[in-house]
Amino acid sequence: MKRIDQNLIFRLGSNLRTLSAVDSEDDVFGVYMALNGAVGALSAVLGDESVGLRYSRPAAEALITEINNVTSRYFTVKGEDGKPTMNIPERSDIPDYMLSFEGGIRTFETNLAAEFREAPTYYVPKRGGHGLVDLVAEVGIDG
Repeated sequence: MKRIDQNLIFRLGSNLRTLSAVDSEDDVFGVYMALNGAVGALSAVLGDESVGLRYSRPAAEALITEINNVTSRYFTVKGEDGKPTMNIPERSDIPDYMLSFEGGIRTFETNLAAEFREAPTYYVPKRGGHGLVDLVAEVGIDG
């Protein structure tokens, strides 16, 4: 038995909401943090076997690719050694249309909602003195 980290889903929603709210008023640091936060949250959910995304995985991967394309185009340059290095552009160098991920987010959310409707997720109510939380604590399973 493995404990499911529900905070992964909370962080995913929070980071996607932050990304979808990026606009011309945000400074370049806020833009970078929104991009990185979304990729990190999507990657964490994709990498967690307890979440087990199947149908929404391609949409999540496409969204990560779309975000990474913006990050590499505006926040990465080749260093003197030819290796990628961090670049801090002017906010005005990044066109607003490049930061519109609404289509990718909407596709992923639609697929994720459909997948979660069918996900094998159950709540086991306590019966008498026996409950799932008590059993897990008694056996010492910690995820």
